Amino acid sequence: MFFLADAGLSTGHAYAIGRAGENIVFEARRILGNRLPHSQIPRFSRLEDGDVSARIVSDTSIACLVIAQAMASPPSSWWSAASS
Repeated sequence: MFFLADAGLSTGHAYAIGRAGENIVFEARRILGNRLPHSQIPRFSRLEDGDVSARIVSDTSIACLVIAQAMASPPSSWWSAASS
């Protein structure tokens, strides 16, 4: 009985983490996608829109992996990483 409860809670936890991570990435892509192509930063004005879009997708995909890994690790590992 406890096994089924644990499996259900683990599944719900994984789903919630995945959903939160995808929402964070979606918002980051939306904000960056609206602001960067129209920015006055010289580096971005030299690039074509497709290059900027590809970079946004690439960078936010990496951010998604980092967020998912950080959210999946137990809080006790946060303290050990912070103290080292």
